Parts: sequence; C-alpha cells; structure tokens
Amino acid sequence: MFVNILQNAGQALPDGHADQHEIRVATRAEDGRAIIEIADTGHGMPPGTEARIFDPFYTTKAIGSGIGLGLSICHGIVRSLGGSIAIQSALGTGTIVRVTLPGEEGGLPDAPAKARPLAKPVRRGRVLIVDDEVVFASSLRRLMARDHEVTMMNRGGMHSRPSAAARGSMRSSATS
Repeated sequence: MFVNILQNAGQALPDGHADQHEIRVATRAEDGRAIIEIADTGHGMPPGTEARIFDPFYTTKAIGSGIGLGLSICHGIVRSLGGSIAIQSALGTGTIVRVTLPGEEGGLPDAPAKARPLAKPVRRGRVLIVDDEVVFASSLRRLMARDHEVTMMNRGGMHSRPSAAARGSMRSSATS
C-alpha cells in the first residue's frame, strides 16, 4: 500500500531539478494511533480531485499510465484495518497523503520504540525482478542486492545478468 503511495508521489515530481523537489515520509504516534504522512513537492492536484481520488478507476494520469485502482485499493486496505486515509493537495504546491491506523489495544506509546537490528539472512537467495516501472524495480533491486543475487528485467530487457550458477535456478517470482 505504501509503495503505491510513494510511487504516485514520485510520478508527481517534475523531471529535472531533483535538488528542488522531495518526497518526505514522517511517522508518529498520536492518541494511541499511528500516523504516516507521505508528502511530495510535485505538481499537486486540481480543485475537486480530492473528492474523487479514492473512486475506483478514477485517475489523474495520462492514458496508459494508470488505471485508477491504486488509491482505491489503498483506501480499502486502510479502512479494513480500522484506519483512515486523507489527501491534502493544491495545484502547484504538492500533495500530502495521511494514513492513520489504530494502535495495539491499550494504544501506542508516544515515543518510538528502540529499533531492533535486522537479522542477517543465513542463505543468499536468487531474486528475479520483472516490472515495467524501471524506477520501482531499480529501488527494489538496490534494497535486496545486499543480501541476495538480484536480476532485473523490464520491457527493455535484462538489466543485470544472473551468474552462471543462478541461470535456470530461479524457482519463483512475484509480479504486480
């Protein structure tokens, strides 16, 4: 769900001048609830869009760039968890998506818990990433490459070759 929101934020940023734009993720606990905000400095949405943005098949993207199900599905997931999702946007100033989720029974602590270090995987896996969103696939490859042998493919073909040992040994895949 958050990957979809982050992907939308990335697509809203104009090309060029990367140093002048950002996507910011902020989290906090408030009144026993978790609040996650994803803000971008993209082009924003025209007036009236916010009222329809969670409708199935509604999209602000160009034809062929989206089918309008991402935010509708996000809305359904958040509501099924007892939370809420809201969008604040203005044309030319960017967008903020605010997700509020209920905490555990008894509420969430207002101070963040100390993070535990992640355990290193014992066995190095082989992962094949196939996605037509090059930016998303590249990000996923960077995240996984430290612990796994990663091969990435998209419409343009293979971007990193598997080793001789890995060829033919990939047993599963996940696609969106």
